[in-house]
Amino acid sequence: VNIQTSNECKDDDLYNKFHSTTKSKLCFDDGVLFMKENKFMTWEEVYKLPKEEQVYSTVKINRAYKAYYDRYVSGDDSTISQVDRAIFENGYGDKKDLALQFLSRAIAGHCEDKRWATYMGNRDCGKSIEYGLLKNALGPYVEAFDLNNMLYINKTERVVAMGEVSRMLAWTLDLEFTRLAVSQEVPDPSTRKVINGILLKKLTGGSDAHRARQNYDRSDTIFKMGATLYIKGNNSVRTDTADCMETCVQFSSVYQFKRPADIDHLVTQEMERCGCTRKKAEEKLRQFLRVADDTIGAKIESVEWCNAVIFLLSKFYSQTH
Repeated sequence: VNIQTSNECKDDDLYNKFHSTTKSKLCFDDGVLFMKENKFMTWEEVYKLPKEEQVYSTVKINRAYKAYYDRYVSGDDSTISQVDRAIFENGYGDKKDLALQFLSRAIAGHCEDKRWATYMGNRDCGKSIEYGLLKNALGPYVEAFDLNNMLYINKTERVVAMGEVSRMLAWTLDLEFTRLAVSQEVPDPSTRKVINGILLKKLTGGSDAHRARQNYDRSDTIFKMGATLYIKGNNSVRTDTADCMETCVQFSSVYQFKRPADIDHLVTQEMERCGCTRKKAEEKLRQFLRVADDTIGAKIESVEWCNAVIFLLSKFYSQTH
């Protein structure tokens, strides 16, 4: 090892750069998407930027993007419209724009917004489909987390031995460079489980430093967590401190997706229940039912849809939350 060289290359601020220089940027195999400036630069172009404008990233999406970006900029937006309609219009209704703005700020790395979100929806409402698309599209920028790590039984004290708090937070180390952390299970109210409000506020506190320790570690790791939390489930979220909800963006499902045979069965049941005509029953159920797309699983794994949802989110990027 050339000690002289390694001393010359030392950068005491390198860790902070992993967070600061990648803000509002997404890295791909072939370059970087600058969401704030709405431009894409190849790595060769990025390397030619002044030192203070360089991008230092620990993660990237293992996929090329430039060719798709050029197509979308030129006006080829048919796939983008499909994704917008199938995933976001059906999932959020009149809150679609708000949802896209929240998600775009999250994947851009703006944890300093101190926002988090909830989504309450019945079975077959498309919660997992949206997560699948975002995970496929954004790779390491999107991860799942287990909400049980933040829950406890209401009105019971948790006595934690000194030094164990950091170990209880070991799971947050996996979210160090994540942009959007999604949980898809909320406990039934009968369990009396609530979210630890102090922990929630700490994890959504922006760019604050955190401490955590793996079981095999002798000392704490001090790190920053870039993730915005998004909690989805069939039940509403409860916290033990009401002020947590002041920074929460709340969404709920608009439709359920059923196969034609299941919809026909529900129409028949509605006719028998209210004594109405088939037309009336269909009109009533049409308010919250849609025909399921059996090909949606393949679509959310396709490169076309993955790149289209990234461009869609970048279109809704706002410099303020």
